[in-house]
Amino acid sequence: MVKEKFYWNAYLWMIGVLIITITGFFSSLTNKFHELSIYHHIHGISATLWLITVIVQPALYRFDNLKLHRIIGRFSVVLALSVVIGGLIMMKVMMQKKRKYGTVDIEYYIGIFDAAMLIPFILFFILGLKFRKNIQLHARYMISTAIFPLVAPTSRMLPSFGISSWEGFMTGSLIINEVIFIALIINDRINGKFRLPYLLALLLTLAFHISSYFVPQMQFWRFLMDKLI
Repeated sequence: MVKEKFYWNAYLWMIGVLIITITGFFSSLTNKFHELSIYHHIHGISATLWLITVIVQPALYRFDNLKLHRIIGRFSVVLALSVVIGGLIMMKVMMQKKRKYGTVDIEYYIGIFDAAMLIPFILFFILGLKFRKNIQLHARYMISTAIFPLVAPTSRMLPSFGISSWEGFMTGSLIINEVIFIALIINDRINGKFRLPYLLALLLTLAFHISSYFVPQMQFWRFLMDKLI
């Protein structure tokens, strides 16, 4: 197979994603470490390993170690599954708290943002596997799996910029993801060719963003979230 040049410095950008994630969760880790359950720690470890994998994989491709790239790729299936299971468990833990945000339980509201991370993560990982022989599509799908979860750490960083409401910092974090995907779409266009993955990622993020304004009050969503308990 002829190795096709793609995002030679992608692994450096993914290091930036890891730094943002660590920064966003740093306060929770330092101030509430002993209050966190074993589920928090397992989910945190699996999610961190996923981000490290998304750093290592393009680096291995960049430096011609395709054999190890494929070996880690097979292992990534198990790791991705653990990320998803951990995310679902965290949603269940969250749903057991039952705090109020105006007339809406916070958990029903936050559940939309959890879904905005988990559902696209699952879809894009599957698409990444499906198009694993097309490096241009494969890489974009896998890179997107690291961007969707940025909703969690950036939402924790926004209060430092004067945003204090749940709706404010959750919505703001989705806007950040939308801006990132728009920038990636523009970058693709500047470099000569539009491709589907980032547009699909943007549309999915927008769909969850719009739904966050009315779905938490809907009975079907409350019923679905209650089933997690």
